[in-house]
Amino acid sequence: MSTSFPNSLLKTGLFDLLYPPFCRLCDQKLTTDEIVFCGACLNGLEATYIRNWIEKITFHDWLDEVYSGWFFDEKMQIIIHALKYDEMVVVGDLLGTRLAEMFRDTLFSLQLNVLTAVPLHPVRLRERGYNQSNQLGEAVSKHLNLPFSADLLRRCKNTKSQTNLTANERMDNVTEAFKSIAEPPERVLIIDDVLTTGSTVSACAAALKRSGTKFVAVLTAGTPYFHGLDSQGKT
Repeated sequence: MSTSFPNSLLKTGLFDLLYPPFCRLCDQKLTTDEIVFCGACLNGLEATYIRNWIEKITFHDWLDEVYSGWFFDEKMQIIIHALKYDEMVVVGDLLGTRLAEMFRDTLFSLQLNVLTAVPLHPVRLRERGYNQSNQLGEAVSKHLNLPFSADLLRRCKNTKSQTNLTANERMDNVTEAFKSIAEPPERVLIIDDVLTTGSTVSACAAALKRSGTKFVAVLTAGTPYFHGLDSQGKT
């Protein structure tokens, strides 16, 4: 799938500086319609093949359905790092478009009113410059022609990183960290980059449902392997 870029960017050589023409995963030279990662590497990611696996996450009391695209292996870690920390916003477009294709029928069947993303605190947003989950959500929205709102939720607590916290510490960290608009839509899909224990998206869902939302589903790009499941989603 090709991606369009301004001619001025291509002509100045700034494009090659920002996006070197070699795959970040295998170091092979990219073709003219590839960017950051080659098609072979993206196609080789381990898809979860699992539909609603809400019972497999630790925190799901406020959630109705949960979906993830790929298992979070070494390749996926590099891709998410490029999206989240290297400011390669185009990676969000790549992943979001592929997620939309993978879950097209599922998402349409949910009869969603709106898509949204896990918000960053304003301090973190200023530091990072953009919200990687918004990039994913906007790509899914554009590909499927579903409405997207980045303002449905706001993070009112500048939480610390969840990376090295236990499951319970993660939940404590994000409890009451989010607020929703006064009357949010009835059926919402929350998009994020990685699903681990479900603490963050569950806290987002709690804020939405306390304000009147009836149904909250989650879609993420990556998720860790779960005990008892192989890469085909079978026990």
